[in-house]
Amino acid sequence: NASATALRQAWRQATTDGEKIILFRVAAKRKLRSFVPLLTPLLHAPESSYDLRWYAADTLGDIGSPAAGPAVLAAYQAEAEPAMRSMFASVLGGVRYPPAIPELIAGLQSDNSYERKNAAWSLGALHATEAQPALAAALEEETNDSAQQWMWEALQRLTSATSA
Repeated sequence: NASATALRQAWRQATTDGEKIILFRVAAKRKLRSFVPLLTPLLHAPESSYDLRWYAADTLGDIGSPAAGPAVLAAYQAEAEPAMRSMFASVLGGVRYPPAIPELIAGLQSDNSYERKNAAWSLGALHATEAQPALAAALEEETNDSAQQWMWEALQRLTSATSA
């Protein structure tokens, strides 16, 4: 479509992170899957700013294309920075990428409460019924109120999925 083509061209010509981020948000609002190949390399690019990586990941989650799944999973596995790792955990549910389920189950044991809650959300979004025992165990041990809430909601979603 012509407007998507023009938007991709504008992204290639953008000279600042701010301009690119604005274009990312437009692509997200329009759910432009044609942006996935432009965004996924930014997840790993050391020369990309933190904000650019963050908004690229967020936009991929909003677009919701499983085609982004392999790149997001690789970024999640490689990332050491806690907030970015948490973002990737959330995006894996947004892009509906089932191969990430084992990594997300492991994410329930993270030292970072944001990663734990986002891993729980993604497991619910993925309808990962195989994660029910791990979610229940994580919920039993969880001390963070927000993470508890997200784990509980994910369990409710999965319980509804298995009884339907």
